[in-house]
Amino acid sequence: MSHRNGQNYSIMMAIFIGYMIHIYNKRNLIFLYPDLMKEFDFDQKDVGLISSSQKVSTTIGALIAGILIDRFDPESLFILGLIISGSFTLLFVLGSTIHYFMFIWFLNGFGHSLMLPTAIFYVKNFSHPKRFALNWSFVSISVNVAGIINPLLTTWLNAKFGWRFAVNFSGTITLATGISIWLLCGNKNRQIESKKCDDTKSSEPQKPQRLNFSIFQNMIFIIISLIAINRFVVILIRSSIHDWTQLIFVNDLNLTLNQSSLFVSTMETSSIIGKLISGYLNDLVGSNSRSKISNRASLSIVWHLLSSLSLLFYFQLNASSSLISLLLIASMIGCSTSANVITLNIFSTEISSVTETNTKRSVGHKGLFMSITNMASQFGAFLSGYPITIMSSTLGWSQTFFSIQIIISMIIIFDLIFIWKQRYDAIKNKCNNVLVETF
Repeated sequence: MSHRNGQNYSIMMAIFIGYMIHIYNKRNLIFLYPDLMKEFDFDQKDVGLISSSQKVSTTIGALIAGILIDRFDPESLFILGLIISGSFTLLFVLGSTIHYFMFIWFLNGFGHSLMLPTAIFYVKNFSHPKRFALNWSFVSISVNVAGIINPLLTTWLNAKFGWRFAVNFSGTITLATGISIWLLCGNKNRQIESKKCDDTKSSEPQKPQRLNFSIFQNMIFIIISLIAINRFVVILIRSSIHDWTQLIFVNDLNLTLNQSSLFVSTMETSSIIGKLISGYLNDLVGSNSRSKISNRASLSIVWHLLSSLSLLFYFQLNASSSLISLLLIASMIGCSTSANVITLNIFSTEISSVTETNTKRSVGHKGLFMSITNMASQFGAFLSGYPITIMSSTLGWSQTFFSIQIIISMIIIFDLIFIWKQRYDAIKNKCNNVLVETF
């Protein structure tokens, strides 16, 4: 047993490093845009096209990745994602035109699109059910670590050796990480997978049915809708606050750039704490398989309420606000949004299993269902960019975020109705079973 645990811990560490390198590679070019603009006489629109090309392919690839997970093992797809993104990063420095850069970064995005869904199922395959959420929260901390390392390391490499070296460095370590995980963990993956295959054969499971509309008419459509709208609003809040705080602080709240930087840094730091708390709580509420679906929805409501409250306080900040109040509000936003991301990520992996429990049949489309909810996250991230600036120019930032709070309130009502319906059905089924046993 200890040997098995040792294998699992080493695999978790490999996933952590691989996911951290993926985030580093994905965001590496952002800090090099000024040099590209200077060398090739690009303007902001040109570098915006490069960035958008990666986002488009990542969004498209997210749906493809979900379909692939249902047909191939997530471990191989995780490694493939690192190899694809690393390879195209190395090809990036060979170009000199905007069309070449857009094309290469578009292909780079397909590699990154494989990472989130494969990483979470990779973790699930090698985690005990009672520790899955905590393990995933640990792996997701790699996003914060990469966010701290990336600007410092990339800026230093660029100043010391130039932007081409910085891009080559990113591509090389990404490609090397993918190959290393394949060489070091590939045998362990096969050993553990073979044990799972033996267990599966002995249990003789039902073959998954083909996806059809009758499935969507009941449980799946409701759960996917629930998770999708929750993930949409969480990413919309988090991305909007993260990307536009400097502008809001200086122009609307009469605060300084140093205060805005401190706010964003505190938000990122508290995100680590929020992820670990959420992982622990999700393992706790997930121990009861019969009620875990409503328990996860209840957790999401708690994080929504904390986010809404912190947004209310956010726009009360001004030049006379104390440092403690600024740090407290930043911590509330960072902790609540990151905790909700973990809760909803875990929820996304359980769509098919929850449906099997309620419909008494195997569905077998876990990757596809999760990819659909990922699309909602991508849409939230998209709206937090240019569209929200258009809305804020008309309504102002305060009214724009008040509109988001109204959306949160509507989602909380939707979640509460869903929880009530789940518990009502559970009580109804229990009463029916008692009546059957009685007569």
